[in-house]
Amino acid sequence: MSHTHNTPPSNFSTADLPTDMAEGSVAFDTDTQELVAYKNGSWESLGSGGGGGIGSTTYVRDNVAGVIDQIQGDIPANWKNADSSLKGLVIGTSCTSIGDNAFQACSGLTGSLVIPNSVTTIGDIVFDSCSSLTSIVISESVTSIGSYAFYYCSSAVIYTNCPASSWVGTGACAGITDIYLGPNAVGTGYTDNWQAGFGSGPTVSTWTNYPNIP
Repeated sequence: MSHTHNTPPSNFSTADLPTDMAEGSVAFDTDTQELVAYKNGSWESLGSGGGGGIGSTTYVRDNVAGVIDQIQGDIPANWKNADSSLKGLVIGTSCTSIGDNAFQACSGLTGSLVIPNSVTTIGDIVFDSCSSLTSIVISESVTSIGSYAFYYCSSAVIYTNCPASSWVGTGACAGITDIYLGPNAVGTGYTDNWQAGFGSGPTVSTWTNYPNIP
């Protein structure tokens, strides 16, 4: 898989963030060094964790224009399991865990997925077969990734800075072709426990310009 076939979040200065984006679009603000999401006509920061506050809302966009579902707090198991109408997802900073099978087989879910710094736990089979995602950014707050969590997200590139000590379930990233490791995710963490999650045959590269998205 060529990296050029994928579309990670675009980089913009704060003043240059576009105002005609689809709901749920994600970009990287080069001035504030934060990931931001487009919601209700404006850009909302995804860069800060829960920090004891309420945090922002998680919302999903249907393939019908203007149809948005949302949830505050943690994402429950099976929330949107096999929902073929789902097109966009922004995980809010009120979320600390994503339940098992929450978005399994949402094959229409497209674009870039960002796991914000508030999330610590990703359950089993959460994004299994979300084959239209183009990039997945996993923040350093994540300490547990369930088995087959990103199984066969076959069009996606993964960018992760999860600590080397994080628990990664069997087959968590099987079927992924390209993975970039940030400074926390290198060393023995790859050989000792990330290997099981990566499956066989990925191209593993250093995320040299962390935290910027290439």
